[in-house]
Amino acid sequence: MKVLVLDDLKSRKSEMIAALEKSKHKVTMCATSNEFITAVDDQSIGCICLDYETWHKGRAIYGYFNIPKRIERTPIIMYNSPTHYNAMANRQKHDKDRMLPKPTEPFALAEAVVQCL
Repeated sequence: MKVLVLDDLKSRKSEMIAALEKSKHKVTMCATSNEFITAVDDQSIGCICLDYETWHKGRAIYGYFNIPKRIERTPIIMYNSPTHYNAMANRQKHDKDRMLPKPTEPFALAEAVVQCL
């Protein structure tokens, strides 16, 4: 499955990629809003993994480009999220959406992606 990951923390990227690729997923890693917005247009994405803090840094620009609405049909895994967080504004919840609390280990993220299949 093709997995799109948005995370701007360099130290975490390699661990996330390794865990997902070990589970036989093709990973597209985005560190900036521009990279993410461009990658969202790829119709073959099976799952999107979003770091909570990275998503919220760019949420105004994502709202402007209507990203939440554009990704409604794709399962979202929001990781490192606060315990009270359960949905993304302006986006209808997908049946396979998952919220993983902070701190999220790379293997837990890979396991959540498998559940999206």
